[in-house]
Amino acid sequence: GSNAVAQLLTTLYRIERGLAGFLLALMAVLLVGDVIAREVGAGGSAWAQRAGLMCMIWAAFLGVPLTSAKGRHLRAEFTDRWWSPTLQPRMRALEEFCIALFCLGCCGLAVSYCRESAGLGDRDPILEIPLWVTQLVIPYAFGSTGLRHLLYAFAPALRPPRGGPS
Repeated sequence: GSNAVAQLLTTLYRIERGLAGFLLALMAVLLVGDVIAREVGAGGSAWAQRAGLMCMIWAAFLGVPLTSAKGRHLRAEFTDRWWSPTLQPRMRALEEFCIALFCLGCCGLAVSYCRESAGLGDRDPILEIPLWVTQLVIPYAFGSTGLRHLLYAFAPALRPPRGGPS
């Protein structure tokens, strides 16, 4: 039940964190290697810069579910004072549900965006790979975040503390 879902969320967080860390490290290696190559006269590489940019984009989008998983996403905290203590748990569930709807809606739009890119045959001019491949992180990030908040809305025990540890 709830324990299995909590374990799944923890595993998902670890995978996303590991992938984001790997991509940031790869970006650094690519960009530092490109600068060194230019400085020693071997010439830079447009593909290294572009691949580094793709790594940064993916790592940044993976930061969205990572931030939500730790309770560090942006929210209007001033509204917390609007509700009585007895009403606050229901309002928190409604907040989580609304965040989930927003993120899942964005996921749907992002899927359409990727499908359109694929249908048009858009390709990265430097890396020569289909753009939809690099864009897949967008629906993933919103889908992962939306799923988390949907679970938080209906299973409050799964919610991370607000502004939790990094």
